[in-house]
Amino acid sequence: MTDRENNPYKFYREIVEPMYAELLRQGIKLESVTEKNTKALNALARADSKDSQNAQSDYEIAFWFIVDAGFDVAQKIAVNLSSQANEILSDKEKTKWCARAPKEKVTEEYKNALKAFEAATEKATISTPSEREAAVYLFKEAATAYKVWIDLFDPELLEDFKYFHLKNAVRIHGVGFIVGVLASVTAAFIMM
Repeated sequence: MTDRENNPYKFYREIVEPMYAELLRQGIKLESVTEKNTKALNALARADSKDSQNAQSDYEIAFWFIVDAGFDVAQKIAVNLSSQANEILSDKEKTKWCARAPKEKVTEEYKNALKAFEAATEKATISTPSEREAAVYLFKEAATAYKVWIDLFDPELLEDFKYFHLKNAVRIHGVGFIVGVLASVTAAFIMM
């Protein structure tokens, strides 16, 4: 196999397949990826049955379908991780109490992730095939940066934080309510 013939297979094995497996583990299946992979396989089958001049065109078509599939997968993963990060950031108390790293490191890693995500999003708006290929790598980089940032937080604390927050609110308001009732009862006895 020549380098160009190997390119669609290599890109799929090294980039698309591991990322798509991650999405499938999360229970997310993208129909667009299935369609693009099918089109790529059809182009590869045509390339294998033609002379080398026409085969080159089919290998390139297959490669760009696989790049498009990789783009969809990488973008979905990065967007999901960005949403998780925004959910953590939406509550300053959660960000403060669930972090396993100093505030400066949390802030620095978030800025890195956000910068990578913005670069990928900017590259994604350009629709030339080579730019989409570059966007795949940028979204993959952004996803990795978000994973690094999310790993700075204790997953058990993040999960339990809503219950802790609720329990703490009930305790604070409950104590105030009980003190108010006792004060009212005491005042009623004094007035008698």
